[in-house]
Amino acid sequence: PIFIGGRQHCGNTLVSELLGGAPDLISAAGEVIWFSFGRRALPLDESGVEEILIRLHNRPSPDWADAAPLRTFLRARLNDAPPPRTLDGLFTDAVNAAPSLYGARRLVMKDTSAIFHLEEVWNAFPDAKIIFLIRSPLDFAASIRRRGGDVLRALLGWRRGVEIALAEQMRAADRLMIIRFEDLIL
Repeated sequence: PIFIGGRQHCGNTLVSELLGGAPDLISAAGEVIWFSFGRRALPLDESGVEEILIRLHNRPSPDWADAAPLRTFLRARLNDAPPPRTLDGLFTDAVNAAPSLYGARRLVMKDTSAIFHLEEVWNAFPDAKIIFLIRSPLDFAASIRRRGGDVLRALLGWRRGVEIALAEQMRAADRLMIIRFEDLIL
């Protein structure tokens, strides 16, 4: 998969939807947020299947508007021998299977918190790519303020995310690409 993982209000939706329009990609254009939500409390049963579908299929691109193939795949995986041992394993299976189920090569997922969970991302998806978008901190703060958010908290998260992305790019440039939001819109 390709994760779009900049901080909020940095162009993540734009990039996710643009990539999802490519003929060999599909996009889960809504926020996936798998690695940071309380998924470990979810059971490995039909309710877990539905949670994965909500995460992956909450605002899909038109190429995969029908959730039935993915739902059928997930239900079948629950009954496979051996079945996945964890809900994370079932999620990984779903992400890896989705492109072929919908006639694509890769799945694009917007997950603005993925940068804070890189070890989990790389362990689950060794071939994953991450595109991390950086927006000018002044424009980022103005966007957060216009929406009534906590600007200081958002800026601290922005800084932490940027520091992690820059360090990871030095270590694994073939897996993580940093793009400035301003370069996209100018």
